[in-house]
Parts: sequence; structure tokens; C-alpha cells
Amino acid sequence: MKNLIFVYIGYLLLASIHEAGHYLAGRACGFKILEFRVGIFRWEEAPGWGLTWKWPEPFSGAVKGVPNKPDRWLRFRFLLFILAGPAFNILAGVAVLGPTDRSTLNGTLALLSMASILMGLLNLLPMRKGKRKSDGFQIVDAIFGGQNFRRVRFAVTFLDSATTIRDLMHTEKWNEVKTLCEKLLAPSRNLTQDEGTDKIVSSLTAALELAHRNLTIGPAALEAALLPCEPVQQASAITG
Repeated sequence: MKNLIFVYIGYLLLASIHEAGHYLAGRACGFKILEFRVGIFRWEEAPGWGLTWKWPEPFSGAVKGVPNKPDRWLRFRFLLFILAGPAFNILAGVAVLGPTDRSTLNGTLALLSMASILMGLLNLLPMRKGKRKSDGFQIVDAIFGGQNFRRVRFAVTFLDSATTIRDLMHTEKWNEVKTLCEKLLAPSRNLTQDEGTDKIVSSLTAALELAHRNLTIGPAALEAALLPCEPVQQASAITG
């Protein structure tokens, strides 16, 4: 039992290095960080620190972040965000492995350093199981413009335009609402739907339908057309 506890503590240390890489790269790239989780320890934007026991989260980690704008550097910033986790593991392992000797303490450090390098390399393999995607899978997907990255870009573009749409609604500029919503909805036709994408599509469709009603039969109640007040929660890039 004691050995299992030490193994778990070692895992938490390596996972913390990995997730710290994602977190620091995300902050440097202007991401809004929504969640930082390592094993049973979780930090979220609203409640702060807490514990989680939901299976299999005690044996995993994640950083949830949302890019701040859909500019031409979005793919590059997203790749840095994803790559930083494995890179931190590999660099930390190499940094510790170099000066170690055969003493008991340094032998333990050498084992941890090799495990850190292995964790980084394994995360670079393009693997997917259900909704869980490895860093390597997300890297390949982003490089080749796959579904995962296109959903991220679609969500970020929506977030960047949500305030504009609300302002246009309040000023009753329905032609502009219609044009903008149609433009934002166009990429969704080529996306495999998921929960976040579905919510965004529903919000844009509701705004578009209200614009059509106002343009054809006159003003309608504005409050029926407000976009969700927490769109950020619908569109986060998630990396483990």
C-alpha cells in the first residue's frame, strides 16, 4: 500500500509538470484558462480549488482553455498550447537525468526523469479513445485542419462575434444580424457536431430566425433572442 501511495505521488508530480506546460503556454498565448486539473486536485475559474473523485479523473489531468481571438495565428497558438505539455515532460526529464548518479536518492530521481520523458513521448502519439484525445492526436488534427481544430476555430469565431450580435440586436440592425449569423453558421455545415458546437449553432440559429421575423413581419421581443450569457463554457479547447 505504501509503495502504491509513492507511485501515485510520483504520477501527480509528472502530471503536474505536464499540465503546467499547457497552462503556461496557454497564458502566454492569450488563452482564457477555465480549468486546471491534476489527479484529484482541480482548479476552476469560478469556485477555485477543490477535489474531484469522478472516475477516472484521479488518474488523469487536463487544462481547459479558450483562445482569445480567431486571428491568422490561431493554429500556431493552439499548437504551442498542445505541444507545451509533452515538451515540459521531456525537458524536465532530460534536465534531471543528466547530473544523476547511482545513489539511492538520485536513483529515484533518475527513475522519475525517465518516466517523465516516457510520459511526454507517449502523449505525442496520435491516439483517441471516445472523447479523450492525446496531445499527439490534437497536434496532427490541427496541422491538417481536422474536425477538432475546426470546431475550436468555429467556437472562437463565435465568441469573438457574440457581443457584436447582441449589440446589433439591441439597435435593431436586423440585416446586419442576418448577414453575420449566416456567415458564422456557414462553417458548421462541415463539422461533426458535439455538445459545444450544437449549443453555438442553436444560439446563432435563434438569432437568425429572429432577424428573419423582424425583417418580414416587424419587430419581435428582443429578450427572446439574447445569446447565452456564458458562451465561453460552450467553446473550450481541452487538452490533457
